[in-house]
Amino acid sequence: MSEKKKIDPRFIPSLAERRIRESMQQGEFDDLPGSGEPIPDLEDGYDPAWWTKKWVRREGLTREELAAFLETRRDRGH
Repeated sequence: MSEKKKIDPRFIPSLAERRIRESMQQGEFDDLPGSGEPIPDLEDGYDPAWWTKKWVRREGLTREELAAFLETRRDRGH
């Protein structure tokens, strides 16, 4: 039975960088979705409710549906 080698935590950053560099050289990051395109909403600044707002837009929820959803969560103690 072989033992797993323990990695000294001090070497993890350099190991990660090496693996990323090797993957880049092998083209494993080529043709990823969105490659070469600007990051959406980056210029908008930080908004703590960004995820919720995107979720509401993506799901196409109306104000009434969102209110009902939130009320249900409140009733359940979330």
